Amino acid sequence: MVRALPLLLLGGCSILTNAFDTDEFSGDPFPIEVETTTGAIVLGSQQPGQANRITVLDLMSPVTIADSGPDVSPLVDNEDLQLLGLDASGRLDLHRAELVDKRVITMHPCNNLDQTCAVGQDATTRAYETLLGADVLTGDAVLLTLASDEISILAGVAGDDIHRTEFCDGVFPTPYRGGGTMIIGGTELAFSSLRPTFGACAAFAPDAAVQADRGADLLLVASTGVGTTLLGESAYERFRDQQVNAPGGQPPPSGTLPTTTVVLPSGAVIGDLGTSD
Repeated sequence: MVRALPLLLLGGCSILTNAFDTDEFSGDPFPIEVETTTGAIVLGSQQPGQANRITVLDLMSPVTIADSGPDVSPLVDNEDLQLLGLDASGRLDLHRAELVDKRVITMHPCNNLDQTCAVGQDATTRAYETLLGADVLTGDAVLLTLASDEISILAGVAGDDIHRTEFCDGVFPTPYRGGGTMIIGGTELAFSSLRPTFGACAAFAPDAAVQADRGADLLLVASTGVGTTLLGESAYERFRDQQVNAPGGQPPPSGTLPTTTVVLPSGAVIGDLGTSD
């Protein structure tokens, strides 16, 4: 079966490990059931002395943010975080992992100052209160099993690249990009290059006689905070170029596609909606 993947075209435009991190293992050996109805990975979290909070796991985010609302001054502190998965009744309150002494930025994480932050596409959105970034997971390995709506926080992932690939796992040998500084509440904070990136090929046709016909090379950033694949217009046009002789015909130009809105953890973006087999 060929699955059509939604692509959002934007105009103008994992596994987490760190050899230098000595944090203790944070999770347990069993999978954590999560909610994925909006495409994003949603679980629960709890800070000391506070109620459970709906949380989005976004491995593209280099920082972890607890929403304080738009009228509260930003605060940077180190705190313990409990991660909560779905229990038997479908509530996000089953304690599954403990993240000790992690940097948490308290501020409003999205650009919508008047409403609760959310993720999703069009009318299918989910409000959230905490954005769980890659920085709090550098002492562990994260395994995503999205076909069964599960993630695992592990001490490590067994097997070398060849054997992991034979199991159809995504292996990123040198995956991380980004890094720099940001200004939070007038204070400059450094963040590491934790964004997982990987090479991909759209219109994959390895048996084509000419290299140019074997697919369009893309460099993608893996974001678990949104289900839709986001492509720049130039990447979409490279994909279209590979589909000139496709059995179903060449995909339509970006300007003729319907417009849709995708709500990222940071806010809404608008683009043209297409599909890629």
